[in-house]
Amino acid sequence: MKKYVSLIMILLVLVSCESKIKDQTGSTDLLSSYKIGETHNELLEYLYGKSGAIASTQEILKCFEYYMVNVKGYEHYQISQKISEIKKTSEFERLDMAKSNFLYSDINQFLSEVELQLNPSREFVRCIKNTILLGETNSPDEVKLFVEKNFQNKNWRGVDKQLAYIFSDVFNSSYNFWMLYWNEEKELKKSSKVILYDAAGAIHGFIFGPIGSIIEGALVSVAANERLPE
Repeated sequence: MKKYVSLIMILLVLVSCESKIKDQTGSTDLLSSYKIGETHNELLEYLYGKSGAIASTQEILKCFEYYMVNVKGYEHYQISQKISEIKKTSEFERLDMAKSNFLYSDINQFLSEVELQLNPSREFVRCIKNTILLGETNSPDEVKLFVEKNFQNKNWRGVDKQLAYIFSDVFNSSYNFWMLYWNEEKELKKSSKVILYDAAGAIHGFIFGPIGSIIEGALVSVAANERLPE
C-alpha cells in the first residue's frame, strides 16, 4: 500500500512540474530583460544620428553590429552569428532586393515563416494581418489603440503571448521614435505602415531569439521608411 501511495505522490509531483513548465511557456520576463523595443530605438537613433545618407542593407547591419557589441556590450560572436542567421533567410533576400519598394506581400512572406518556425495560433496570425491591413488606411493613433486592445490587453497564451509582447513592445517604441522623435524634423513616409512593418519584422526576428527581434525590427523599420512610396 505504501508503495502505491509513494507512486501516486511521485506522479502528482511530475504532473505539477509539467504544469508549471507549460505555464512558463508564454512568460515574457526574459523578453523584457532584453528591452527589445527600447534597444531597437537606440539602434535607429544611432543609425540616423550618423552623418550621410542611409547606406546599403549590409552597411546598416554593420552599424547595428557595432552598436550592439561596442555600446551594449554583447559578445561579438553572438551578434555576428545572429546577423548571419538572419541574412541566410529568403525573407532577408526579399528585403535586400526591394530597392525601390517594400510591399505587403513581403510582410506576408515574413509572417508565413513565423507560422512555420514558431507555430502561433491561427487567431494570432489573423490578428497580425488584420492589424497591418488597418495600417493601410488608418492613422498611427488609431492603429495604436487597436494594438493596445488586441495585443497588450488580450489574454494570449504560450508563444502567442511572447509574440504579442514583442509586437506591441516594438510597435509602441517605433511609434515613439517615428511619431514623436523623428516627425519633429522630418516627415515620415506612410507612418502607420512603417511602424507596423517594423513590429512584424521584430516577430520574424524572434525566430532567432530576442536579439534577432531587436536587429531585424530595426532593419525592417529603416527599409520600410526608405522604400515605401510617398
